[in-house]
Amino acid sequence: MHTCTVLLLTKFHYDEQWRFFDEVLSKVREKTSGWRAYFIAMVTQDPTADPRFAADIVKALLESVVRAFLTKAKEAIEKQVELDTKSLDRLSLLTELDIKGATMHDDELYAYVKNPLGALNNRFEERWKSTKTAIELAIEQLKQEHKTIIIQFFQTLQIIQQVLQQNKADKPTFISELFTTHGGLADVNILNKGRCVSLLLYAYFSRQNPIPRQFRVFNCDYSLSPIGTQMIERFPPPSEKVTAIMSTMADKFNSTSILNLVIFINTCFDQKTTTENNFEDQSKTVVSDLTNLANRLKQIFIDKQCRTPCPFCNRICDVDHTIDKRTAGGTGENLHRCQIGHQYRAFALVKYEKKNEKTGLHEASVQCCKDIMDHDMIMNESGSVRVSWSEWKRRHPDWNWDFKLQPTSVSSNALSTNLPSIWRRIGLRWCNEHSMDYVTQNTKPKVDSNHYIFLCDGSGSMADSRWNHLMDAVRGFINIRKKAVTDDLVSFIVFNSSVATPLDLWKEIKALTDNDLSRLQSSFTGGGTSFEAAFQKTIELLVYAKGNDKVGKLPQFIIFMTDGESGYPRGEVAQLSTTYRSMIKEFWTIPCETSNHTVLTHINQTMKGTFKNIKEAKDLVQAYAEIALR
Repeated sequence: MHTCTVLLLTKFHYDEQWRFFDEVLSKVREKTSGWRAYFIAMVTQDPTADPRFAADIVKALLESVVRAFLTKAKEAIEKQVELDTKSLDRLSLLTELDIKGATMHDDELYAYVKNPLGALNNRFEERWKSTKTAIELAIEQLKQEHKTIIIQFFQTLQIIQQVLQQNKADKPTFISELFTTHGGLADVNILNKGRCVSLLLYAYFSRQNPIPRQFRVFNCDYSLSPIGTQMIERFPPPSEKVTAIMSTMADKFNSTSILNLVIFINTCFDQKTTTENNFEDQSKTVVSDLTNLANRLKQIFIDKQCRTPCPFCNRICDVDHTIDKRTAGGTGENLHRCQIGHQYRAFALVKYEKKNEKTGLHEASVQCCKDIMDHDMIMNESGSVRVSWSEWKRRHPDWNWDFKLQPTSVSSNALSTNLPSIWRRIGLRWCNEHSMDYVTQNTKPKVDSNHYIFLCDGSGSMADSRWNHLMDAVRGFINIRKKAVTDDLVSFIVFNSSVATPLDLWKEIKALTDNDLSRLQSSFTGGGTSFEAAFQKTIELLVYAKGNDKVGKLPQFIIFMTDGESGYPRGEVAQLSTTYRSMIKEFWTIPCETSNHTVLTHINQTMKGTFKNIKEAKDLVQAYAEIALR
């Protein structure tokens, strides 16, 4: 019995100890791989891991510095260009040249007036040269500033090396002394602590305040040891610019695990010379890209500068048409305009009607576009085209001719506001070169008083638009003659198959009222067409004129307008072309919107008149204006 009891107790004790040792061995077996990994990591660390991470960090640093250099330089270029915008646009350049014109030598001033675009382009290049110099200086300054960031980074590493040496951080187990933790496998801990070292470095370089003392990596918590705290406090504070760059590299540090801090820092520092050289090489590419950017911005300025001269004074349009992107320059509301004023029309080779009797040359027009009245007649350079100012403007709808718009503020020394002085300096030379008579003031033409006899076709085919256009032409004619301040007389014969004189036999033009012209317009009745009746009434008027000193002493102008055909008034035309021809200074035949000119041509040839064919009724206004201005 006693023996059995002893054996049973011995068995129980044995089993209990067996279970205890089995649990201990089980835990040992469970952690064997971790201890093995820890031992390997501490004793036989991968010699390429930390150098590889170091190379990645330095490479990322270089890329960040180069990228920051490029970004800052682009901003500097755009800022410089924006700063110089007012001195580079067409309006400013033109104003500047105008002001300079007062002090230019005569040859230089002459060249400017003769080739304003050339002068403007040269001035732009001069201005851009200053902008380019400022840009190049800014680029070089930024390059040096970013090179300094790299230098400061390596200077910081050099001091860190000394601190690490003093702390004997080259020991393989130093990483375990930096951080403490509770729980976790050894192999996991060592790798996680490597991540903690990387996060600690990032916190240091990004100047986190305070430096974190706790780190959580993959659900494990790690604390910075007192040794680590003392060490990091002895690190030199990185410069603000280094911090700004390193702060952009969070992802790189988050993906890095540093097992040996000394190897990591030393490897980083060993790349100092290579990194500085690489920065120099990459900076060349950056500078080339920045130069291309500056050239593109320059081209934008060139492209938005209008090159269109005023067709009547040769002044260059100074509008930036790129502001209104809805339409192209010269279309819609985006019209050409001389914002700081036009110049003498002589600079566009426009001549005045007055001729110098000795030389036979027309006077150079020393008037600006804004000074011309709508009814004034304008001749082109050759004198082959002579139409009213309003018609010239109508032919150039791409220009804004609203001279009521106030010119842009400009110095009193500007060319556009000092034209008399400029003209006295170069005008004679200009006129000699372009066969014009040099004058400083145009001779006001003498305007004679006349008696105008209007033969107005009032037949049925003239109804509506044709008659309305004819009445517009008559109103324009009357307005022009009124402004000429003459003692003109006018007679209106409205003919169809019969004739009527709605305003009596004659009236003074200066006394005509709107009511008179309304009566004339209302006199239209329609019907057939009788040239015979119209010319018979004309003869009666001339007979009356012979017996009236006021009417008879004036030159007689007959303006015969029709849109149709009738029989040839042989007897009446014979009388007008013989008996009364000496009284008739001018005879005008104006067919309107008709191609049957047989009878009209016969009449005009017999009267030795002027034949003016009007293809569209709206053009009657221009035709009558030309006659009024003769």
